[in-house]
Amino acid sequence: MTVTAYYMKFRPRTDDDEDFIGGRPTVCPSAYPWPEEDDEVIAFLAQFRVDGARLKIPDAEWLQLYQGVEEGDDPTPIAVVISKGAGQDDPVGRRLPVHPEAPKQGISFEEEEDPDHLPEGIAYESQGRYFLSKLGGLDPWSQQFEEGRFLGQLHEAAPRLNLGGRACGLYLRSDNTVVAVLR
Repeated sequence: MTVTAYYMKFRPRTDDDEDFIGGRPTVCPSAYPWPEEDDEVIAFLAQFRVDGARLKIPDAEWLQLYQGVEEGDDPTPIAVVISKGAGQDDPVGRRLPVHPEAPKQGISFEEEEDPDHLPEGIAYESQGRYFLSKLGGLDPWSQQFEEGRFLGQLHEAAPRLNLGGRACGLYLRSDNTVVAVLR
């Protein structure tokens, strides 16, 4: 059996991009999941359109990732789900900084089929493609961890992010929140 994966391809960002890394988000959530005094040290990292095909989150329109930017901060991104119609233009005047280590890049997707589990008996190097940045597809850590339904992952090498030398898995929990986990 196979499962559909949408592998990310990074390119210069345009004003029409809905899925992208760096810069400022298209919309802002009505509330942030951290206290206002942390606004100076948390920056926007990435945005994904919840389109129902590549990314499925019930009643959501956007998935955004934010990250602490002070030296020594935990590099695990903070996932924010924005419900349909709830995105706003900076609703409370909380202008977060532009992420200093997230180059502005648009994201295109290439649809491919992943196996539904890591094939046994193949060389580690052959498994590497399953660890690339993508939405959907095979969760390469499914045998080791159970965080929720796998939504996708960002690998730090492409698009040149700082994730502490790891990849960031995105998981949908039963309460429709998303958790980011570094592996």
